[in-house]
Amino acid sequence: MNVGTLKDGVYHFPVRVYYEDTDAGGIVYYANYLKFAERARTEFLRSVSFQQKELADRDNLLFVVSKVEANYKKPTYLDDVIDIETSITTLSKLSVLFQHDLKVKGILAVTMKVLVVTIDKISGRLQPLPERVTESFKEIFHGEH
Repeated sequence: MNVGTLKDGVYHFPVRVYYEDTDAGGIVYYANYLKFAERARTEFLRSVSFQQKELADRDNLLFVVSKVEANYKKPTYLDDVIDIETSITTLSKLSVLFQHDLKVKGILAVTMKVLVVTIDKISGRLQPLPERVTESFKEIFHGEH
């Protein structure tokens, strides 16, 4: 089931804010944006025909987050629908830098840069992305590589 849309290299994924996502003040708890971005990234990969379980089973590779940079610009609240715009800004043989812009009604609330690397699921050592993955990513993004 694909719940987002990919257009012009940007994947749009909607997330509704539930009570469990908020803090005592009714504002989305800052760490939950990481979960929202993870969901958007996973669905983005599915939208371009890559499932993380398949990569783990077929190629013995795992995607792991290596670095996160977040900038919180505006709070979001219970019942808001957050449009998470996910794109690839940098692509190398060993890593992918994802940009996540989280917006409510078109207004930017949070920006995130998430560096993801691939590792061998047994040894834990860095491994290059499979060529079929990098070629697919190159077709949909306009960043550095």
